[in-house]
Amino acid sequence: MFDNPQAEDFGKAVRIFGVSGLVWGVFAALILGLLGAPAGNAWVWLAVIWGISLADLLSTGKLVILVLAIASGSKKNQEGLLQAFAWGSLKLACFGLLGVLLIIGKNIPTPSILLGLATLFVVPVGGGLWWYRKVLRHA
Repeated sequence: MFDNPQAEDFGKAVRIFGVSGLVWGVFAALILGLLGAPAGNAWVWLAVIWGISLADLLSTGKLVILVLAIASGSKKNQEGLLQAFAWGSLKLACFGLLGVLLIIGKNIPTPSILLGLATLFVVPVGGGLWWYRKVLRHA
């Protein structure tokens, strides 16, 4: 990826945060089921908001990595800036889409909104704690 000796740790972190996102998705679906959400609409909206939130988190992570690589000089400015622009645009698009859904989506069930947006908090915190215990503690 970047000629970085810690690329193996980066791969572990991606796997850990990915699994954390999937676990939260299953857990959120179980909570939605326990709340007695009707089949169909609530489940679809949960999946949509969850997916947009995960894409936002992924773009944030990639953007931070690129900015740090550009600042440290390990990434060429032209190439890195173009990639950072692309990931930043994806992040902005995700936030814009979430904003539009919240403003005009009056038929979206509230539990689906809350559980989908909770992805933006639960995945970084849960994945970060898991990553700390798995990767950083043994470093």
